[in-house]
Amino acid sequence: MRTSLLRFGITARLGLVALAPALAVAIGAGSIAQSKNATRHDVTALRRQVLHFEQELLLRAALHSEQSSAQALARLPSFGISANFAGTLIGRDFAADLAERRARVDGLLDGGEVDAVIAADVRRLVTDARRQLDADRPDVDALGQAYDRATLLVATDVDEDLAQLRTASGSVGSSSARVLRAAELAHQATLVSQEGIAQSAGAAGVVFGPVAEREGRLAALMAIHTRFEVATASLLETPSSAGDKLSALLERPDLAQYVKSISDLAEAGDPNLVPDSRSPLALVGLFRGIFDFDDGLYGVADDAGTALVQAIDEVAHDAHDQFVSAVALIAAALGVTLVITVVSAGSLARPLRRLAADVRAVQSGDLDRTVVQGSVTTEIGVLQGAVADLVANLRVVDLQAEALADGRLDDAVLGEQVPGKLGAALQHSVARLQDAIADERSLRDRLAHEATHDALTGLLNRSGVLAHAGKVLAAATRRERGTALLFVDLDDFKRVNDGHGHAAGDAVLREIAARLGDAVRHGDVVGRLGGDEFVVIMVDVDEADEAVALGERLLDVTREPIVVDGDRCVVGASVGVALAADGDPDPLELLEQADVAVFRAKTRGKSRVEVFDADLQRMLEERADLARALAEGIERGEVTVHYQPIVAADDLSAVGLEALARWERPGHGMVPPGVFVPVAEDSDLVIELGRHVLRTACTTVQGLGLDGLELAVNVSARHVASGYLVDDVTEALRSSGMAAGNLTVEITETVLVTDLPFLAEQLDQLRALGVRVAIDDFGTGFTSLAHLRQLPADVIKIDRSFVSEMDGDDGSLVKLVVDLGHQLDLGVVAEGVETERQLATLRKLGCDRIQGFLLGRPQTPADLVGWLAAHARRYRLAAVSTEVE
Repeated sequence: MRTSLLRFGITARLGLVALAPALAVAIGAGSIAQSKNATRHDVTALRRQVLHFEQELLLRAALHSEQSSAQALARLPSFGISANFAGTLIGRDFAADLAERRARVDGLLDGGEVDAVIAADVRRLVTDARRQLDADRPDVDALGQAYDRATLLVATDVDEDLAQLRTASGSVGSSSARVLRAAELAHQATLVSQEGIAQSAGAAGVVFGPVAEREGRLAALMAIHTRFEVATASLLETPSSAGDKLSALLERPDLAQYVKSISDLAEAGDPNLVPDSRSPLALVGLFRGIFDFDDGLYGVADDAGTALVQAIDEVAHDAHDQFVSAVALIAAALGVTLVITVVSAGSLARPLRRLAADVRAVQSGDLDRTVVQGSVTTEIGVLQGAVADLVANLRVVDLQAEALADGRLDDAVLGEQVPGKLGAALQHSVARLQDAIADERSLRDRLAHEATHDALTGLLNRSGVLAHAGKVLAAATRRERGTALLFVDLDDFKRVNDGHGHAAGDAVLREIAARLGDAVRHGDVVGRLGGDEFVVIMVDVDEADEAVALGERLLDVTREPIVVDGDRCVVGASVGVALAADGDPDPLELLEQADVAVFRAKTRGKSRVEVFDADLQRMLEERADLARALAEGIERGEVTVHYQPIVAADDLSAVGLEALARWERPGHGMVPPGVFVPVAEDSDLVIELGRHVLRTACTTVQGLGLDGLELAVNVSARHVASGYLVDDVTEALRSSGMAAGNLTVEITETVLVTDLPFLAEQLDQLRALGVRVAIDDFGTGFTSLAHLRQLPADVIKIDRSFVSEMDGDDGSLVKLVVDLGHQLDLGVVAEGVETERQLATLRKLGCDRIQGFLLGRPQTPADLVGWLAAHARRYRLAAVSTEVE
């Protein structure tokens, strides 16, 4: 009977302890009261964190919204369109929009919820960006970089806050799941807003940025667009008010068309598909889409933030309801337990303590604990068995979570299923997570490959080459082995494109890439820097001769003819070699050294291998020093302008002047133009030099009262490509008071084949001002008759090399150029005339104007006035003498 009592008599033995119900109720009530206070404290702290997180999310979206508006306003003046006019076209007040978006950012920064240090740094960067926008000539790239840095600060803090929120929310119980879900949704909605607004700014940067930068900007737009699509898809898949609002936004016909236009542009990645940024109609559609979509996306982020705050409010309400329910449950339990008068505690204490210890261990995450079973009391034995089963199931779930976190998608434990409906649901979730992780890994690998590889050839691109070179150099330093970098620049590749078309050119580049890959050693890597430039990274190089030998093999394989669609194409190459024998040099520095070496190979006749040596190192250092000194010299006024006369061929009277830069460097004397001009042309310094010469020459000639003479000023390829040339010419004419018809802008012929449509547009705008356009150094580039017919030019200048060759022939080549110019209604000027024979021949051939040392050297403004007066009579006599002969 005693055994039966022990095994089945819990109900009977409860009567042995009469005071236990009251004691249990008292303890339970105290525990609930204490738990309520702790929960209230935890919920309050979590609420503060949620508000802080929500405000930083909104600040992140607001910064991108202001950036998009500011960059749009910054670009408008460069295209001759005022903000008021553009706003009228699309029905918006740009200034009011910008003010509203600035006020939104300022309100969030001043609200006190954003970290004070972050807020101060962001406010400083935003102030810099706004100051840049208010400048006379905003630097759009600098403005964008300031906003990007501000957004990055907030984004970093947001990620940290989200991690802290995950940790802190665990203290408020199971209801924290909805807070975490709302926080994740708010974070995802902000990512959609951030990437969507960044995509708008990126699209504007592509359409309205310099043509020379379109390809790079398109690549950046493609990356932003990919992130936007991924974030949008994720938000739309999860039911939420933010997702519903985003869906409604994307279904609006006008915004759906706007998003599709950007998607098509990003996915095509073709600069030729970029719409005409000079067309007002193009501006209307783009800017309306940018501003409407930005406003809608910020609303999505704001909705998500509101939902997050509502979630924490619901958690607080749930905590209160749980307390009330617990009190009611205790009261009901008290009523029931008061009926039970006897409790047997002695024989139950030990298994119950053990069971409680097992439960606490499971709660703390100790799943390796062995749960004791086999209690003499049936009810406790059942509980022990249930806890043991629970521990076993939790072990499986824990192992599955570890496998997923480690990326072990083929681990056998992922196929195990715990019993019951919960097990089936967990197994389904594990399967979905496996698929999602596999898809994300595949996408990440593909994006990483595309970011570092050339789309045409499949080789490493410039960034991939530099990254790989950095790893190779670091490894070589540890092994104390040498590394070589070979810069392979194809010779005369342009002739392939011009003669056979760009499709054939692409085929040739792919074949060259394959040949280079077959020619290198095992372990060496071939990359393509862009255009017709390739690079080879050689590992474990002991002697320079090894790299030179490989360079010779590369020359051999590039010389072999390539047949494309039945056409035979022949190219060659020049190779520059740079060695890293020891230390850990910068990959970019090694690439620059190889580039300098290949330049020397080109200048020494092409189709050869040159090694970077001490002489080239000194040349690099001297060029860098010269560039710094030249920049300072322009700023200090050391660069002056001399003027060389241009005379009419019929009577040798002075009709114009060519402005030529001269630099007297302190401590070095006069620096030849052939030395400092090429250094300037390697960077945007040549734009500042051209702007300085243009402004100085117009002001000086106008100040000397030489209104009757035309002024010719050279501009560089970089100046043309920058898009600032028309503005700089306009400003020089305005500030000097010179008539536009007295100014001629000279464009070097080699510029003409870079971007013909853009160049023609620039020249049309100059001629619309009344400025004349001359093609300088004609005959030295690749200008075709078709180019001349398309270009809005007034004059061609015969290069001095053709003039000097007339001393040994009858000038038939020069006559061909003169006749061609006259057939196209172009004036013809001959440069470099140094002998009487050359002068007489040019006059006989019908050249319109003459320029050269024979008639006048470049001279200072002070010497020029006296020279014009003193030599006027000599010109007339020379003209008469030539006619008599």
